[in-house]
Amino acid sequence: MYRGSTFLLWKDYRVHCPAIKGLLRARYDALANLSLAGSSTATIDLLLELVDAIRLAYVGNITIVNGRSRRVAVTDALASKVVLGTLACLPA
Repeated sequence: MYRGSTFLLWKDYRVHCPAIKGLLRARYDALANLSLAGSSTATIDLLLELVDAIRLAYVGNITIVNGRSRRVAVTDALASKVVLGTLACLPA
């Protein structure tokens, strides 16, 4: 996640604050300690919505990287690792 081409290399821990605020919304409480066995399509849709919200949290709040204006790209790996590390309901 911290390779030279990624924006995370140039940021500190506060870069994750908008994503964490999104994760803490009551809407996603049902995803905590979720077992995907027998999950409904509504649960899967909510999970995919959360991954998109995480992407948007980074893209919408990071405009400068290493002193230059830049649009960041949030990979599936980053978004899924944030969900794995916080809600433990998605493999990375």
